[in-house]
Amino acid sequence: IRSKVIEENGSGGFKDIKWFDIENTKGEKFIVRGTWELKFAEWLNNHKIHWIRKVYLKYNKDGVNKTYCPDFYLPSGNMYIEVKGYYSELDKRKIELVEEQNSIKINLIFGKVIKKLTEIKNIDELITHT
Repeated sequence: IRSKVIEENGSGGFKDIKWFDIENTKGEKFIVRGTWELKFAEWLNNHKIHWIRKVYLKYNKDGVNKTYCPDFYLPSGNMYIEVKGYYSELDKRKIELVEEQNSIKINLIFGKVIKKLTEIKNIDELITHT
């Protein structure tokens, strides 16, 4: 529930992180968290790649049902993307559980890739940098 509230309201849970309003290629409005997510959303838009947020994936951790919301979902490629700066052991375990329990792959994009986005020409090249 907390993940959904944060995503819907665009605030909470992250100190010193700015939230930005941005539209995708179809004019749908979303809120992104931090400048790296903003830069990535702009890169997707510039490359005419349709993306959305507010995709909620269920998973169970230690008998507790939870919800995970990836940073970006690309419907045309059925691709989930998470933009990460810090990647803790807890984050790794959560991603593993979500992938395993939903039979999906979550592509992680780290800051070093975000800093080089101007050099990356397409989504396939982006994924090979991760």
